[in-house]
Amino acid sequence: MFKYKNHRFTKLTLIIVSEFVGMVSSELFSRYVFQLPHNILLYLLCGTILAAIVISIYDKAHAKRKIRAEKELKELTNAVLQIYSTHNK
Repeated sequence: MFKYKNHRFTKLTLIIVSEFVGMVSSELFSRYVFQLPHNILLYLLCGTILAAIVISIYDKAHAKRKIRAEKELKELTNAVLQIYSTHNK
């Protein structure tokens, strides 16, 4: 249960940070590249797109780590069972 809460906290933190980065990047884009109206919808849209990208990358990385951990656990289990196996003796 703790790992699940930690996972949710990490995702929430990533979303908040990506929203902030989206707001700052849209502000800088509006200031230096192309003049855009400063409204909350623009900030939320940029932040939401960025948050979706960041969370999808995080989920893929988390899935790869989980598969790698399961593979290592399987290899260790097989090695331990092979040591204690009476079939080879």
